[in-house]
Amino acid sequence: MNRDAFVDVYVALEFASETGVASPSERERILAEHETTEDALLEFADVHGSDPALMKDVWDEVERRLQEERSRPR
Repeated sequence: MNRDAFVDVYVALEFASETGVASPSERERILAEHETTEDALLEFADVHGSDPALMKDVWDEVERRLQEERSRPR
């Protein structure tokens, strides 16, 4: 999984619920929609977790995208 795919999936999972935790069925739907798995997300974190600059960039992008989603009119 590349950085952009990780960000896309993570943002979708976070935005799926106001509490930040998607229901199991919602989580499965989002993962399937993005053609990925929970294991792929964990592998990305394992592989890149020791690179603080990359991970800061990833979390900054996640936060920026979540703010954009929250500010969109419904």
